Amino acid sequence: MSFDKPPGEAELKTSNLLELDVERAGKSLKIYTTKPHTVICAIVDFAKQKGLEITSLTVCSPPLEDVFVRLTGVRMSKLWSKVWAITEKDILMYYSKGPVVIFGVLFPVFLLLAFYVGRELPALFLIPGLLSMTLFFTATPSPPAIAP
Repeated sequence: MSFDKPPGEAELKTSNLLELDVERAGKSLKIYTTKPHTVICAIVDFAKQKGLEITSLTVCSPPLEDVFVRLTGVRMSKLWSKVWAITEKDILMYYSKGPVVIFGVLFPVFLLLAFYVGRELPALFLIPGLLSMTLFFTATPSPPAIAP
């Protein structure tokens, strides 16, 4: 909501608006509430008492990230940086090892090529098979034993 002139701190303190969850941005106030109909009445009364003109008033649902931040106190960007750090560590520690590369990447690719060569199959038909073989062979904690 915006007013024609920004209300002062003293004006806000004497009203019951500060009892609400209020963010200030210049002439605008952002109020978080679960009862917008009650708050709108209080805002109109506040504007009448202080001689302020309401220039804009918008009622909207908060974005999902705002709800998440309110509930957890953590921004999604911080969580994504933590997720990326763990992913990077896992790649370096587990997935870049020789057996995982051989059995998780090379073996499925060669198996796929053996199946694909000489057949008239579209490439999109092969992607699910390659993905499932890669996940299957990469997910095992130890490579399969091959007898000579």
